[in-house]
Amino acid sequence: GFSDEAFFPELCAAERAALVAGDVALARQVREQIDASVAALPRAAIALAGRVPVKVSLENGPIQVGDLLTTSNVAGHAMKYVPGTPGAEGTVIGKALTSSADGSGTVLVLVGNF
Repeated sequence: GFSDEAFFPELCAAERAALVAGDVALARQVREQIDASVAALPRAAIALAGRVPVKVSLENGPIQVGDLLTTSNVAGHAMKYVPGTPGAEGTVIGKALTSSADGSGTVLVLVGNF
């Protein structure tokens, strides 16, 4: 899990020291600085399960509803999973809930354990 201490050990130590010294106002100021620093950290959206829009490439052909999708050679994209074809050794990430025949874009994918 996320810990303020992992990213901002000096600020967390200063907050603790202020609390031990009884300086609640300083501890509150340091906590506000920690919270602002946490909010400024870069974020990445991650889906572990559910219906997720996924960027696709057509490396292994058009994607139809029900096709399994795997990682693509195009960074950040998925492609149709075709057993036995080059590149099919990637992990299956989900099942297509919509199709994509035009070569690019996104499809709605049911992400889960397949």
